[in-house]
Amino acid sequence: MSGWLLWLITSLILGNPFVALLIVVAVLYLGRFQFTGRAWNPLAPLQRKRKIDRLRAEIESNPENAAAHNDLGRILSLRGRFAEAIPHLDKAHRRSPDSAETSFFYGYALLATGREQEGLSLIEEALAEKPRMRYGEPCRLTGDVYLRAGRWDEALRWYETFTRLNTDSAEGFYKLGKCYAGTGREEEARAALRDALAAYRQAPPFIRRTQRPWYLKAAWRLRRFG
Repeated sequence: MSGWLLWLITSLILGNPFVALLIVVAVLYLGRFQFTGRAWNPLAPLQRKRKIDRLRAEIESNPENAAAHNDLGRILSLRGRFAEAIPHLDKAHRRSPDSAETSFFYGYALLATGREQEGLSLIEEALAEKPRMRYGEPCRLTGDVYLRAGRWDEALRWYETFTRLNTDSAEGFYKLGKCYAGTGREEEARAALRDALAAYRQAPPFIRRTQRPWYLKAAWRLRRFG
């Protein structure tokens, strides 16, 4: 149920839109924290926009600011705004070609926009330099590109690497299981989903909170297998 629909229903019940708004904010805040470990922040979109605007202003005043180009390109990439990110990451990469993080995010944006060979070359270059960068997150993000395209085999190898580097990630094992299922390897899919449940149960509490949605998805999908 969306926040607006919940607010509308609560307003009709209470007859007071302002009180209903306070209740909805409290419910969303506490519910998100309990479910994911991350508090709901209604100001997050505004804060993110301000950060993007600040970086754009820095670039406008100094077009050669490689750090600002890199930060802006990374933020835009993580928001799925790949086409916007590419020019900034290209400039950052030209100024700092030895930066593994810049190379990864540039390659990630290129891959996500269909420039597969260029993107993979940069991603592999970055990971050759820093195989454990960000605890394997680059492997998960790369796998996600292929997963969204339904390219199970390509996604599979990236999730296999990610789960070797990050054994606490229920998300990684869940997506690994989804890829195995997509390629018809049901026994391996079941094993990966069981690994997702085990990873969640063995993880520290602060990780379990953020991984809970993937634990629930893995449990539901495992039940479907019977």
